[in-house]
Amino acid sequence: MSDELLLEEITEQARAYGAAGMHVFPIHAETKSPMYGYGWAVQATTDDADIVRDFTLAIMQWGADNVSVAWALGLDGKMALDMDTPIEQEPGWVAEVAPDAMINKSRRGRHLIYDNPPDLIPGNGISNFPTKVGFDVRGAGGYIAIAGPDRPGFDAAQLAYAKAYPIPGHLTPYGGHTTAATKPEIQAFIDRHTATKGDQYLNWLRTAIETQWIPGSEGDARTGRHPLACEWMAKVAEEAQLGLFSFRAGATLVHEWFKRVKPEADRREWLGIMSWAVGRALAHPPTEADAQDAAPDDALLGDNSSPFIDWSEFWTDDQGEHDWLIEGFWPAGRSVLLHAPAKTGKSLYALWCAVCLALGVDLATGEQFDPRTVMYVDYEMSPADLMERLNDFGVSEGTDLSHLLYSQKPMDFTSLDTAAGASIALAWVDQFRPEALILDTFSRCVDGDENEADTVRAFYRHTGRPLRDRGIPYLRTDHTGKDSTKGARGSSAKADDVDLIWSMQQTQTGFQLKSRSRVSWVPAVLSIDRTVTANQITFSRSVEIAELVIDEATTAKVYEMEELGIDPALGREAVMKLMLEAGHKPGRAAVLSAAIRWRRDAAARNVTVRRP
Repeated sequence: MSDELLLEEITEQARAYGAAGMHVFPIHAETKSPMYGYGWAVQATTDDADIVRDFTLAIMQWGADNVSVAWALGLDGKMALDMDTPIEQEPGWVAEVAPDAMINKSRRGRHLIYDNPPDLIPGNGISNFPTKVGFDVRGAGGYIAIAGPDRPGFDAAQLAYAKAYPIPGHLTPYGGHTTAATKPEIQAFIDRHTATKGDQYLNWLRTAIETQWIPGSEGDARTGRHPLACEWMAKVAEEAQLGLFSFRAGATLVHEWFKRVKPEADRREWLGIMSWAVGRALAHPPTEADAQDAAPDDALLGDNSSPFIDWSEFWTDDQGEHDWLIEGFWPAGRSVLLHAPAKTGKSLYALWCAVCLALGVDLATGEQFDPRTVMYVDYEMSPADLMERLNDFGVSEGTDLSHLLYSQKPMDFTSLDTAAGASIALAWVDQFRPEALILDTFSRCVDGDENEADTVRAFYRHTGRPLRDRGIPYLRTDHTGKDSTKGARGSSAKADDVDLIWSMQQTQTGFQLKSRSRVSWVPAVLSIDRTVTANQITFSRSVEIAELVIDEATTAKVYEMEELGIDPALGREAVMKLMLEAGHKPGRAAVLSAAIRWRRDAAARNVTVRRP
């Protein structure tokens, strides 16, 4: 190594630990997470050159002030108790085991480090300990941060005095559940997942390799060779677990491409990607229902594999029955853009919608429905802001918000206009399976210029379309430009990814929404009243025929059905039958559906319909 190469202090610390025989690797100082796609269980190393390479990459990605040294202590026959409280608040039993420990100061407390007891490889379980709160175990499936900007560092000289954990009965044997897989676990995964439902299940991967990779972008941190390999391998491992194809077949396709793109690639990098992907799959094994959904009976493969409409079934589906997530505002199964000038209240209303869906209740009327699981990604508010808004809605500590998956960690939901960023977000979506997703706001979740059409198209290609394919509707908020009549800023106004665009403007009583939509039965104008009392803020819909009926034809159809005395609760097929029996033509399906929808709205709110 050249004397002219200046290494950061954190790298020098890591090299010293490696020289002492400790398997180390870089993690982010704040999140304590490794680099994306870094399989630490196989890439943690004592090799000086590998340490320099890994920490240099981490510093380039995060900056030296954001890099800490992690120790995969299980690889060195060690374990640790990660105490998250000050010494004076530790449980009483700690005094029995602390005298035998090596000590490393952590951000909130300390690490008590030991040799593994004889004939026992401990995992991370705490079920056998006298208490279960305020600490974690880091064994073969874990790591600890031993040096970084927020801690003084571990004295490697202590290793000479290591002692075994004195009460083996506290420990749980390692079960292989971690975020990265070891070499034996990878080999076992390969050997175990050999079943296949047919070669056609790998067509997505062949298409991805042909279309997603752009030659010349080898070093791109978002869409380069490494993040694409990570994305594809994670999906390969997940689908191999479902029995769609053998893991070896999928991994071979990716590996051949990986070597072709960069023949001189470091073997550690590929092994790390394998470790990361298999570790994710092992940590989230599929349920029986997952396997049934993903692997249909062979008799059904013809229909499922065809990209074309089955006309024998098409006409039997009632396309005229339209449902809402939020009545009048968010159609079920549709993607929506809500844009408004700053401080208009778009984020407040988006949160209101999320809370109502998650609770299964309209907070303004008390009307109840089945709760929906909503994933809300907040890029702007602080926890204090969130608490204040929830309290404003009448939501408190005792309220069951288990259906509201609320994230204020945008690093897990960023760069959604890239393959790498989308793969991380979609992994969370696949794990928790929300029924709706809200992104607040769009400009914070993409890397490209929000004013460029290409950014919107890239977002749809990498994130929007996969969400649609999964049947997950999404709402994204955005800022209106200086001229609110022109819609969202820049090319966001083209809104290539959404079915419905709402522009919001304040009124004396709340706000008004105007729509541009591909959905014929969505109201052209929606008025929302905001009511503020000493205890609560509520939003309620002002329903008038002028704002719900889209055009003259729909208005005429509403009056026609009223005069025929047709029950507003009936669906399209029943309405068509009654109109034909009465000698009336049902007319265009879209107009009839819109009129049926409006009459249901009017009946629910006791609105009287009279022809002028």
